[in-house]
Amino acid sequence: FDCVPPNDSCSTAHPLDVGQEVNLSTAGATLDHTPYCGLYDFGPGVWYDVVGDGAILEASICNVFGSQPWVKVFCGNCEELACVETSYSDAQVPFDVCEQNTVNRWRWCSKEGVTYRVFVVDYESAPEGWFSFGVNSTGTVCANPTDCIYDPPPGNDRCADAIAISGEGIFAFENRHATPEEPFDMCHFTGQNPPTHDVWYCWTSPCDGHVTVETCG
Repeated sequence: FDCVPPNDSCSTAHPLDVGQEVNLSTAGATLDHTPYCGLYDFGPGVWYDVVGDGAILEASICNVFGSQPWVKVFCGNCEELACVETSYSDAQVPFDVCEQNTVNRWRWCSKEGVTYRVFVVDYESAPEGWFSFGVNSTGTVCANPTDCIYDPPPGNDRCADAIAISGEGIFAFENRHATPEEPFDMCHFTGQNPPTHDVWYCWTSPCDGHVTVETCG
């Protein structure tokens, strides 16, 4: 039996000081639905709040046992999270928080005083990994830190707000900032990971017969 970690959600994130290293496990964490922010938009994980110092910050995952976790960085309030652009890094900053066996690092440009919500997510459906994690400052001052801008979901994010279309044709869509619609067993879904960024249309058929629906581009 795995207890749910106390920092299982964004709203219960633990504060983490720059330069601090913590031991953690994703065992018992529940599934989170986060905005588009690179890989693994759907998965169990734990949350930390880190305050920026105006320099490039680097999140490090060390001493991994079990499946390999991933880091996603957001800003803003938990109801309107905005993805912060990160870069994957192989370079070690001075005085790295990880003493040994560092696996992965992500860097982002921080704004002084801004709280960044760091999600350490395990892409396994039943996480058993445990490891250590920390955020350090490179000391390199950011010339142009990015403002925290929330991208709202599209207007047809929910079934109730489906966009009406009809007949044959090409209909453009964009679903990066869309949220998942539950329940996940719609249309007899049987995959390992359920849909995470779905948008909706209400289509009116012009005639009887078989219909082909496909995506392209």
